[in-house]
Amino acid sequence: MKILFDLISIQKYHSGGGEYVKKVLDGLLSKSDNIILGLFNSKLSFLDEDLKSLRTKIQLLDISKNTISEYVTLYKVDILFIGIIQRYIGYNLENIKCKIVCVIHDIGDMEFLDNRIHFLSQCSLKNYLRLSVDYWFPCIKYSTLCRTISHYKKIESLLVQNNVVIITVSKYTANSIKYYFPKIGDRKNINILYPPSKQYIRKDIIDNDKIEMILSSGKRYILFVNANRENKNFNIVSKCFSRIKESFPDMLLVVTGQNKKISNKDVISLDYVSASDIENLYMHAWVLIYPSLTEGFGYPPIEAMKYGTPVISSNVCSMPEILDDAVLYCSPFYVNDLFYRIRLLEEKYQYYKLKGKEQYQKILKRQKGDFHRLINMISKYDSI
Repeated sequence: MKILFDLISIQKYHSGGGEYVKKVLDGLLSKSDNIILGLFNSKLSFLDEDLKSLRTKIQLLDISKNTISEYVTLYKVDILFIGIIQRYIGYNLENIKCKIVCVIHDIGDMEFLDNRIHFLSQCSLKNYLRLSVDYWFPCIKYSTLCRTISHYKKIESLLVQNNVVIITVSKYTANSIKYYFPKIGDRKNINILYPPSKQYIRKDIIDNDKIEMILSSGKRYILFVNANRENKNFNIVSKCFSRIKESFPDMLLVVTGQNKKISNKDVISLDYVSASDIENLYMHAWVLIYPSLTEGFGYPPIEAMKYGTPVISSNVCSMPEILDDAVLYCSPFYVNDLFYRIRLLEEKYQYYKLKGKEQYQKILKRQKGDFHRLINMISKYDSI
């Protein structure tokens, strides 16, 4: 089987989708009958040692030199795999004459704008004009929503084709796709396959001095990850923390993805955290709070639950589907609801430790089975 494989989705920046794409590549490479060609963009940088490693494994094809359809014809490609379809909005997707497997992890940007959630974020001088246009003139072509819709229309015409197989990671996202892509609707099957589990690297030696200090203190702490991402909704936790301290005077708040200086000595702000250190933070946290506003799947709660760390999660999007009854749910909009769930967790702490571990094993079993199906689906030219 000759596969043209998407490497553009692992270029330029780190993301959960990029890690997913790397695992799919490793899974396909493990099958000896696959010939894999890597599609990349020479105008985008690779991260870490990715380029050096890939050159030893597969032949690389530069999308800035030929279109996808030209490469498919030239190399007689059987299957094109695209790991994050949104990364291809700016490319020519016409006349691709082979089977195409496309993954849509989420359409959070569309949900964020259509539900006007972006107005809840802090309005800086930089985005004041954009928000003003979005508020007063939401239907003109210059509004953020209309521009985003026009971008998605570029890939909608590809997704409706008969030679395209669509994969997503949750029932929630599958139904969001059907809602926002009316041409797809119920006329096309969307395959729901959980993304593979992450490779966990945890060592007892702590890399970050701040984290070493936190763990050595023995104090309880709330963990919040990826605060730099707007959809993760750090504002609600920041706003609630002063009330939390009144009920839990010894509690700390540990925040990753945040390099701003915070005056509160009980809020420890961390920027880059190594793979090992984040595992230790998950392992020793009193609770992970995950009040995300948009989510296609959501790895952090799962990563915390494997250590028996309780989770308080938002009650929207895919979270109730994936986490079931193993976590406490709160509104991502009501600060008082988050405060209530923290107090409730104190009463039922051991219950949620055990429920989290049980749910983690269920999710892990599903992830293993779905990943096996995905690799077979691509490498054997099968459809589900």
